[in-house]
Amino acid sequence: MATTSRENQTFKLPDGRVLGFAEYGNPDGVPLLRASRRPRQPLRLPLIALDRPGFGLSTPLPRRRFPDWADDVRAFAKGMHIDRFAVFGLSGGGPYALACARFLPKEMLTGVGLFISGPHWAAGANHMTLIRRLVSVWSIHSPGSLTFVADMFTGAWKWLVSTNFITTRLDKWLDAAKLKEKGAPGGIEDEHVAEWMEDRPTAEKREALINMIVREPYRQGTAATVHEAMLLSAQDWGFKLEDVNYDEIKMWHGVEDKNAPIGMMRWMAERLPHCKLQEFEGETHYTMWKHIDAAFAELVPKDTSKKTTEA
Repeated sequence: MATTSRENQTFKLPDGRVLGFAEYGNPDGVPLLRASRRPRQPLRLPLIALDRPGFGLSTPLPRRRFPDWADDVRAFAKGMHIDRFAVFGLSGGGPYALACARFLPKEMLTGVGLFISGPHWAAGANHMTLIRRLVSVWSIHSPGSLTFVADMFTGAWKWLVSTNFITTRLDKWLDAAKLKEKGAPGGIEDEHVAEWMEDRPTAEKREALINMIVREPYRQGTAATVHEAMLLSAQDWGFKLEDVNYDEIKMWHGVEDKNAPIGMMRWMAERLPHCKLQEFEGETHYTMWKHIDAAFAELVPKDTSKKTTEA
């Protein structure tokens, strides 16, 4: 049911839709599943990055909601003969991980983690920036026009990054970057992305970055992105946080995160029956990456690392 390439694989779901996925890291162990793609190499554990419906290689699912994701993950795990796994919700993948915790049998899950998760807007939209509130209203009341504008924007961005003006500057930056010296001036801060790109020719590094940031997420356009903006900002996620009984939900979040304000995360943690929220002083949505390996290690200890899936 699955193709053989580790990077661009597909799985056919029972309803005929296709689920795109990629595998990273050590193939042995309990898998960690995640609902988005981002190269994370090298890893001591197996990471399976799944494309959400409408993203990457996955077939769109009109009117989908977060609980639908749990059904897809269940079918994927069964078809791939994965008996037990952990789920990792990164940023907007947080609600997807919680849906798995709510609707999948507890015996299937070895752990549930939310890292810089998207917040529940029932905590109060006033916490969010004005632009995010405007996008939320736009996605609800006129998704077609927002998709049109977003498609134009991403099309222009794809064209821009292919121009000589941009590629020349990207190449200079990549050549100057000290990939192995984390934090060095001009270096790449994420050591895993650095190691993943270390031995590649400059042109290949550039294409890999552009594909990861611009092309792959919007392979099918921006309709899924617009729909997800509506899902993430909805007052109702399709389940109540109080009904998520998995023990325990682990959360890691920066106190200075403006994308997902810490007050909203505390509100979520108070309502999840079994939740451990770790707050990181001075950290933002973008500086929290330095803590992701520690989060992986806490979610999947070495003695249980079999296979992990990110949401």
